[in-house]
Amino acid sequence: PKLQHVNSNTCEVKWESLEPIKGDPIVYNLQIITDKGTDLIYKGPNTSFSFSKFVTNSHYRFKVCAGRQYHTSDGIQELWGPYSPSTLFSTHKQHPGPGKGSEGKGGNSPSEEKEEKPRMEMSDDTFILILVIGFALVAILCAVVIQHFLIN
Repeated sequence: PKLQHVNSNTCEVKWESLEPIKGDPIVYNLQIITDKGTDLIYKGPNTSFSFSKFVTNSHYRFKVCAGRQYHTSDGIQELWGPYSPSTLFSTHKQHPGPGKGSEGKGGNSPSEEKEEKPRMEMSDDTFILILVIGFALVAILCAVVIQHFLIN
């Protein structure tokens, strides 16, 4: 999802739409992730949602997934896809200063008191890539050491 800061109290969350599959409509689930957990805040056909229940000095993450609604003899069924990567929205207050940057998306002003730095989260693909590179480096190092002792 993409975030657009509308004003100090509202954030517009938007995501790409998908075409209907075999004429079946597409619906979307939008989740918000906070320190208290994950909540479903929107389910429906729209590709945007305005969120305004923010708490100051908090971090919010949004993620969305698409689902196909189809009819069976049991009624309307839904088949859901995977959730998108989450998008961060921060409501840390900033002190007014020169230039841009008073949109409430977190700041690094030295006058702020004990502001938590948002933790950088690693995707599964990045973590696997780091593991593979680390394994390859260890394997090469072992090969060099073994070759050194066998030749000498």
